[in-house]
Amino acid sequence: MTGFPNILILIVLLISIIPIKTQSNDTSNNTVNITSSFYYCGEEDNQCQNKELICNFEYGSCQIYCQTERSCENTTITLGPNPSWLNVYCNANESCINAQITELGTLTAIGENTLNGTTITCQDGKGCTVSCQDTLSCSNSVIDGKSSGSLNVECKKHQSCLDMTIKCPPGAKNAAYCSITGTKGNQVTVHNAFSIHAPNGWGDIKFIDYTAYTLSGKMRCGGNNSFLLPTNERYSCDIQYGIWDCKNISSPCSNQTWLALDTEYHICDGIGIDSCNDREIECQDPTELQYAHWPGCNLLCIGDNTCQNT
Repeated sequence: MTGFPNILILIVLLISIIPIKTQSNDTSNNTVNITSSFYYCGEEDNQCQNKELICNFEYGSCQIYCQTERSCENTTITLGPNPSWLNVYCNANESCINAQITELGTLTAIGENTLNGTTITCQDGKGCTVSCQDTLSCSNSVIDGKSSGSLNVECKKHQSCLDMTIKCPPGAKNAAYCSITGTKGNQVTVHNAFSIHAPNGWGDIKFIDYTAYTLSGKMRCGGNNSFLLPTNERYSCDIQYGIWDCKNISSPCSNQTWLALDTEYHICDGIGIDSCNDREIECQDPTELQYAHWPGCNLLCIGDNTCQNT
C-alpha cells in the first residue's frame, strides 16, 4: 500500500504537464481563427456574440452561418490573408444585428431585423451581393461597396431594405456598377430616410424592379473617385419623394451634361399649369436613349387625381 500515494502523485504530475486539447481555432476568449470552409454559430452552444471571427481557410472560400437569433450579435467577421472569398448567412431574426462584416463577397439575410445596425464592407475590386430575403431583413444597415468591383443589393420583399445606407463604386457613362433589385408586384416601400453615396451621382446606380420612395433621404456624390464630375469636391442633395433624383435638379449629383441627355420629368401636382389631367404626355423613344441604364421618362403624380385621364 505504500506505493499507492506515489502513484497518485505521479498521475497528478503527468496531468499538470500534458497539454489539454482545446478548440484549435480559439486564439483568445474573443477571437476565433477559422481554419475550415464552414463555421456555424448558434448550434451546440457555439454562440459568436461579441467575438471576432477571422477566416483563414487555405483552400478557397469561407462560409459563416449565423443560425439562431442574436447568434452573431456585435460580431466582427473578416477574412484573413489566405481565403479568396467570404460568404455569410444570417439565417434568423436579429441573427447579425450590430455586426461588423468586412471583405465580404456575398451575404444572405433571412428573417426580420437581421442586419439592424450592421455595417458591411465589400471586398476590394470584386463583385459583392447582399440578398435581403424577408421584410426588414436589411433595415437600418450600411452596405459599403465603394471599393468593390460591383455591388448588387437584392430587396426581395416589401421593406426588406428599409432606411438603408448604400455606398456605390464608381460607374461609367454607359454603365452603373451599383444596383438595387426588387421584385415585381411588391407593395411600394416608403423609406423614412434612405442614403446613397455615389461618386458620380445618380449615373452610378440603377434600380431594377424596385418600387420604393423616400420621405427623407440624401444623395452624396463627389470625392476622389468622381472622375465624371468637373472637380473632386463633395456634394449632397435631398432626394425627391417619388423620383430617384435630387429635389434641386441643379445639384452636381444630378446636373451633368452626359446624364441629363436622357433625363425627362413630368411632375404633376394638380395646380394650374402643372395639372396633368386630360393631358397627353409623350416620352422619348427608349431606343434613342444614349444611357439606357438611366430611366428616360419620369412621371410624378402628387395628390389625388392629379393624373386623371392622362
